[in-house]
Amino acid sequence: MTSLHAAGRIRALARAGAAILLTLITPDLLAGTTAVDYDIVYVRQPRYGDDIDTVWPDVGQPGRMEPGADLMLLHPDGSQEILVDAGPDGAVTDPAVSLDGQWVYYSFFPDVSPAGLNPDRNFLSYAGSDLFRINVNTREVNQLTFGEFTPATASGNWDTTNPLTTDPAKNSLGYGVMNTGPCPLPGGRIAFTSTRLALELPRGGRYPVFQLYVMDEDGSNVTPVAPMTLSGALHPCLMRDGRILFSSHESQGSRDRRQWAIFAIYPDGRHWTPVVSAFRRAQAFHFPTQLPDGDVVFVDYYNFNNKGFGALRRLPEPSFNTMGPFRSALKEDNPNLAFTDSDGNAFNFQMPFTPVNMFSLTPFTHAKDNAAPLIPGGGGERAGKVTQPTAAPNGDLLVTWSGGPVNANMRPTNRPTVDSGIYIIPGGATMTSHEDLVLIRNNPNFNEAWPRPVVPWTDIQGAPPVELPWLPNDG
Repeated sequence: MTSLHAAGRIRALARAGAAILLTLITPDLLAGTTAVDYDIVYVRQPRYGDDIDTVWPDVGQPGRMEPGADLMLLHPDGSQEILVDAGPDGAVTDPAVSLDGQWVYYSFFPDVSPAGLNPDRNFLSYAGSDLFRINVNTREVNQLTFGEFTPATASGNWDTTNPLTTDPAKNSLGYGVMNTGPCPLPGGRIAFTSTRLALELPRGGRYPVFQLYVMDEDGSNVTPVAPMTLSGALHPCLMRDGRILFSSHESQGSRDRRQWAIFAIYPDGRHWTPVVSAFRRAQAFHFPTQLPDGDVVFVDYYNFNNKGFGALRRLPEPSFNTMGPFRSALKEDNPNLAFTDSDGNAFNFQMPFTPVNMFSLTPFTHAKDNAAPLIPGGGGERAGKVTQPTAAPNGDLLVTWSGGPVNANMRPTNRPTVDSGIYIIPGGATMTSHEDLVLIRNNPNFNEAWPRPVVPWTDIQGAPPVELPWLPNDG
């Protein structure tokens, strides 16, 4: 292991869609040690001490970002570079590495400053966001989307050239079109999510509503592939067998309208099947990833108040082209899933239709809407919560973890605020203590988030991804 304290360096860096600039990269004052031999791309979000909250995207506010969130490239020796300088008003989110490990795809919000947000639309950005990619070696930047607005014309009288129109005879989206969640696919395609259809939640709630799309890697041939997700789809993730995992808002019927499930789908929109169904009140199942043994890992958290942080669950590889297997519809007939409550006590919970052999990967914490567990003998310190897992070489998981309560409510405390860093779960093994997490980087002046290994897909999964046949089209 080597120290993350590193000498400053000058690099030629690309700002999203902007000119090349020179940036001085200085070492962090406080950092940890690295335990990997590959580069990691991540998002460095500003942090303002223990008493000022920051904005995090989650299912409750997927279009909200903290201004000044830059895309960073962290090297094994601890040095780092700014890949994309977001500037004081912009923000980068949702980094994803190409299958050959040469490019990083990301979503860029040019203006999420207070003046750039619409208070009548849940403080969404007037400027929206678009997808870009940057070559890690050459720093070439390509813009892939350009705010295309293709509203469902039957739902309103739209000006398709301007989602922000002030014409009283027209409907106004009130915020810029947002393109997020890029996911490279085999065959030169990209899955992503977008608000270009201008839908609203069927049962009411917060804006915006994202739909799932696939396009060619140059931004052409955009195709909607999951029209059944009327309430929203987020963060597609490529599976080893060629399918896409994604989170889906499940508000239909008499269920709680805050629930999110995880589904799998062919990239062309066929064979839509449940992976983890939404049968846990007010909970979100989000940020899925797949380990090289086929197991799926995702975050279970309470929406909105926890900034996307909660507990990790792990389940065996979902069967191809099947609707299961799942346990009983009766909650009491389902297996116990371990967690630790806010007071530091070990408990279990149950939910209907639990996938067979699903278990808690981080039983040291919980997914509830209150402060993270007290650490026994920790003098009031709390064990924190986890988010944004991603598969990494050697069967490891890269995760974002923050100590402290990681909750906006006074249940019983919400201070200190989130102070996240990048950590490893070695081998994707069960973590019975937050101390089992292996530190990569955590600077209290920033929130490090969205870690992604900059390696080819085969270095993680051991084999190329399957390219599923595209829906035949004779027309």
